[in-house]
Amino acid sequence: MNDLQRAFIHEIGHFIAAELNYVLFGYDRRIDEFVLHFREDSKIYFDGYVRTFKLPKSNKFNLNVIANYSANIFYGCIFECLYRKINLNQCLCIISIEENLKSNIGNGSSDYYEVFERILRVEKNLKNTLDNWEEYLFSDYFNQLVLLEEQNHFLDIFNLNVNDFIENKIFDKHYINITSLRSCLDDFLSSHKKIFASFIETLKQIQNQ
Repeated sequence: MNDLQRAFIHEIGHFIAAELNYVLFGYDRRIDEFVLHFREDSKIYFDGYVRTFKLPKSNKFNLNVIANYSANIFYGCIFECLYRKINLNQCLCIISIEENLKSNIGNGSSDYYEVFERILRVEKNLKNTLDNWEEYLFSDYFNQLVLLEEQNHFLDIFNLNVNDFIENKIFDKHYINITSLRSCLDDFLSSHKKIFASFIETLKQIQNQ
């Protein structure tokens, strides 16, 4: 498997969630930069990030948008696992660096930590919410998306070739052309809106139980 392509698909997941969160809910900011690079501990496997240059509206931890924030993080592993046809817990999990290098699983360990550990340190009373989110995400929602993948819902995304979007390379960093990517994602974003909106609604319903 081309690991640069895998990392590209993973980061597209984050990118799509951020786009839909912004368009549907006015949450946070649109992505300004999309970068893929070799991992610090490997010259075989890639990592990446998407980010904005705009300042956040508030630095305060906001429980009203924690579902939106978490969805942005979840969607990287969701897309990678659908693309690779592996279980979600093979990406969104905590494993050792040695195990990750051996098997190329656990690529979303930092994502897992960001939601299921970092948030809990700020809001300890969210433990039940996070436990229930994990159960819903790893079973019901991911299984729903697997069925959609089998119906080619994600085909246009998974057919995108990372090399068509690299606009610049500086050392080991590959910079993705945001404008070109956003244009290619328009149809998918339209078709995925209701699915994503329902996902956010369910996360918030679980949170409010």
